[in-house]
Amino acid sequence: MPRYQQNIVSVIRHFPKFNPVRGLIQYDSRDVDIADGRLHSLPTHLGEPTWLRGPIPGRPLEPDPDNTGVGRRGVMCPSSVDKTNPHSDDSVVSGDIVVSRASLTYGATCLFENLDFIIESGCWTCILGPSGVGKTTLLRMIAGLAAIPAPGRIDWSGEQNFSQQVSYMAQDDLLMPWLTVAQNIGLGNKLRGKPVDHSNIEKMLGRIGLAGFGDRRPQSLSGGQRQRVALARTLMEDRAITLMDEPFSALDTITRGRLQELAVELLGGRTVLLVTHDPLEALRLGDKVHVMSGRPADISAPITPSGPAPRPVNDPEILHLQGELLGQLSAADQVITANENRPPSNWSNQ
Repeated sequence: MPRYQQNIVSVIRHFPKFNPVRGLIQYDSRDVDIADGRLHSLPTHLGEPTWLRGPIPGRPLEPDPDNTGVGRRGVMCPSSVDKTNPHSDDSVVSGDIVVSRASLTYGATCLFENLDFIIESGCWTCILGPSGVGKTTLLRMIAGLAAIPAPGRIDWSGEQNFSQQVSYMAQDDLLMPWLTVAQNIGLGNKLRGKPVDHSNIEKMLGRIGLAGFGDRRPQSLSGGQRQRVALARTLMEDRAITLMDEPFSALDTITRGRLQELAVELLGGRTVLLVTHDPLEALRLGDKVHVMSGRPADISAPITPSGPAPRPVNDPEILHLQGELLGQLSAADQVITANENRPPSNWSNQ
């Protein structure tokens, strides 16, 4: 089965129900068929999300009438209070996301157990860590795309329906090969039965450096161009919460910097969780930067770069923190390597 069919439900978080007989995505009790039933071989069941909405025990909701941008733990998120940002929306839905006692076992290996983690409203939170530590699965758990074994849970302190506030960008671009670039970018509204804003799509194509590419098919694009289209689709969703898994990894250095700046601009005031392997990227964009490490893994206390994002890459503080992060990542990698090279418990010299 082609990978785009295996993962299509991951493209947009807002369509969890799928009819395997009719080959349709269901939304608000309406069946939406695109591309003449090309979705008929999708997986039959991905499970319902395990969202447990409502106030978080022991964490009273604290209004912010002065719009100071202070999170519920009293940490300033500069990107959420940039008064000069014309794209920052004071009406953006707010609420902390709290992961409690999350666990993940792969085969006989416990990747993490009883993991607790808070993603603060209005902040860019970045997670780094060695490959295989569980970062992507944690992101998918938060997105509602992977089950959370009991007694783990995810709470959101906002009052609105969580799943309708989330956009998700996977490592794979997940572009539909039978749709044009423009149609891929506007796919969210298409599936929701809403008008597609072709003018905004054209503007977005210009901003990601793909002006005039709207009528092309994904197979005619390079890997970096495809990733730009996937990013554009995510930004066009304009959700209060954005979850991104290495969204800039396929881009050259100059394009990466430009699109990082675009993402910061268009996601001003939003809650963003970014998984990345690039310490400089995390420090340039993140209000809070964590390292996920260990076996089972835990998440470190945050590094909090000063000043609003995007920060200059040659800033002395950023360069100093990059060295600190590289040290943490090196130690984390040694732990993973040691566990991978450890002989099984029933191993013997005989």
